[in-house]
Amino acid sequence: MNILQDIFLRYPAIPVAVSLVVGILVGERWQYTETWIVLALVSAATSAILHRHSKIMSTTILAGFCCIGAFLASRQQEKMNITLPKGEITYEAVVITEAREHPKTWSADIAIVSGIMKGRTVKAYFSKKAGKPPVPTTRFKATSALTLPQNSDNDKFDFSLYLRRHGICATTFIAPWKYKQTGFDTDGLSKTTAVTARLRLMRLALLSKIETWGLHKDTEALVAGVALGQRNAISREMRDTYSQAGAAHILALSGLHLGIIWAMFGIFSIGRWRTLGIMLSLPTIWAYTMLVGLPSSAVRAAIMLTICSVASLTGRRGASLNALAFAAIIILIANPVAVHDLGVQLSFSAVAFILVFTSPFTNIVSREWQMRHRIISKLWQMCVLTTVANIGTLPLIAYNFSRVPLYTIATNLVAIPLVTILLWLFVVCMLLMVMGIPEMIFKNAAWLLDNTASCLNKSMELVASMPYSSIDGINISAMQTIILYCFLLCISFSLLKSCHAGE
Repeated sequence: MNILQDIFLRYPAIPVAVSLVVGILVGERWQYTETWIVLALVSAATSAILHRHSKIMSTTILAGFCCIGAFLASRQQEKMNITLPKGEITYEAVVITEAREHPKTWSADIAIVSGIMKGRTVKAYFSKKAGKPPVPTTRFKATSALTLPQNSDNDKFDFSLYLRRHGICATTFIAPWKYKQTGFDTDGLSKTTAVTARLRLMRLALLSKIETWGLHKDTEALVAGVALGQRNAISREMRDTYSQAGAAHILALSGLHLGIIWAMFGIFSIGRWRTLGIMLSLPTIWAYTMLVGLPSSAVRAAIMLTICSVASLTGRRGASLNALAFAAIIILIANPVAVHDLGVQLSFSAVAFILVFTSPFTNIVSREWQMRHRIISKLWQMCVLTTVANIGTLPLIAYNFSRVPLYTIATNLVAIPLVTILLWLFVVCMLLMVMGIPEMIFKNAAWLLDNTASCLNKSMELVASMPYSSIDGINISAMQTIILYCFLLCISFSLLKSCHAGE
């Protein structure tokens, strides 16, 4: 049996996920919706007829999933192929995202619920002269002209393509005298959009509560970003500092944040309370994922933690490449354009490397030695995990940010414990606020939260200011990125083989 067949037998979800990805990329290029669905049905029929021929059946099944991916991508792209009306139009719409501040305007996504553009999502810009920024679920009537998204001549980022992949077909500027707010509701929206808008409004309410805790401006922005996924208040300088220090992933909601919350229940789930703790952790994790807006990286983590929890209850191993591939399948079917989401790419590549390489590299040091030196062993395990995760994301970071941070391992040894403490203190502050605990106790908890966030910021600033903290100006292509991944995989497997050969 060759290596490829072995992978297919041990991890059947991986080729399915890869087939979906290939199909999505093909479907975006060749948008033949009806053709792809017919080919998918033909593949399903062929696999059923030839079920006795395992190789042919497997090939046709994978071809079918490839066609399904192409169909989903084609259908989503065809929805965006519309002709915008000329001149101004009058419509009714609902704000579905938080407002983002610009020098003279606020921007937010709106869903049009009446008129010739009903059912379309538009990026709207509201003049600051109109007053306060719009909040999710705000319903209004407006008259404005819709235009196709334009890219800046000096910006390499393809803003038009980014909006199109997120289902936004146009942009518009709404003048204050052509805008009239009519209330707050989600009538006319799809169920998913309506629920998401209400959850975003709930998150804004929580953020307004955080503003009363007396935190400093930078620490308040960090707490809002790390705990609730609201990154709008985080300054560009702070983001650049964390990127240069190799801790940019801390500012984006991912498996790290959900894993910390999941671990909270694990600590108190001992003995006979273990099952109850796991049963309570799952709804908490999904409620948190929904509250922060269902980012794909957090959804991936929530799916995997759910699989791990269920497997733990049944005495099986849940954290595996199959679970990761299964999470990818669910995300891609629900949202095909997630394949282009950088957060998704970084999240999946990091977890894949962790699952494949953490245990083998950790076990290079004998288990007997690890048992005798438990504290050093924990540090060794954290170093290995951080190293393999950063190796897994290195090509993507170099490709997207033209930068490679050099002190990432040391940075994460400091940053991850501080983020864990920060999230725990945030939960404590929220509980104290809800329970109406005496103000003195709450102020002490908020003071600890403020100082923890401040310590995290200062430590990242220190790392970023060190000589050679990062290599900047890297310019590699997509093909070079793929080649670099192949090179890293070959090097990693060669190191493992040589280490095991020397034992």
